[in-house]
Amino acid sequence: MNGKESFLAYITKKYTAFKNTNNLVYAELGFHQNTPCIIMSQGDKENKGALIFIELTKEEDKIQRMDMCGISPHWSSARRTHEYPGL
Repeated sequence: MNGKESFLAYITKKYTAFKNTNNLVYAELGFHQNTPCIIMSQGDKENKGALIFIELTKEEDKIQRMDMCGISPHWSSARRTHEYPGL
């Protein structure tokens, strides 16, 4: 998926579906090969499903790129921190 508009359209539909089913989404901070990532879970904190990698601008004040990986690399290859911002 490329482009801000494509990602926003996709994620808006996903969050609407989560909201309508009361199916909570969890984002755990982690590291994959020393690169910060987010380990996503749905419904339960242990129901892991995807890794999200975020690349910031040089000023580190805006997201330049996000990559959501559901298969490779697998979430289990990330080092978990058990930290869930906002909880």
